Amino acid sequence: MFRHPPGRVAGERPCAGSQYARERAGECALTFNHVVNDRLQEMVEGHFQFYKLVNDDPEVAKELLDWLFEQYLKRMRAKD
Repeated sequence: MFRHPPGRVAGERPCAGSQYARERAGECALTFNHVVNDRLQEMVEGHFQFYKLVNDDPEVAKELLDWLFEQYLKRMRAKD
């Protein structure tokens, strides 16, 4: 879920440099929290749109479940 290296959020560096982070920890935390909250909101909105699509359209739900089952079978066969 969290694929970004420590100190980076979605390609941004809200607290570049350890010296800055130490000297201005409060400002750094505010900036960091702002950036992280923006990214979390984007993730929630994107996942909600996906959730609505799957729940509102039975054909999409069936295609998704069929694809997931195919992936499951492939992995099970690869283990044998």
